[in-house]
Amino acid sequence: MLIDAQDKALLAARAAVDKHAEDVIVMDMRRLSTVADFFIVATAGSAPQLSAIAENIEEHLRPLRER
Repeated sequence: MLIDAQDKALLAARAAVDKHAEDVIVMDMRRLSTVADFFIVATAGSAPQLSAIAENIEEHLRPLRER
């Protein structure tokens, strides 16, 4: 399944919010960087919550990996 960078970034942000991430920001970097199209910043209340957020993002993006 092909998905563009913006949709992928929004999917990752929603996955973070699903695990109660706070202050989630999706920054469009396309005109500023050749390294990343989007950058996502979020706040977690604890290290275990941070791990849960990261794992949930990975789980949601795993099916989209290009081979």
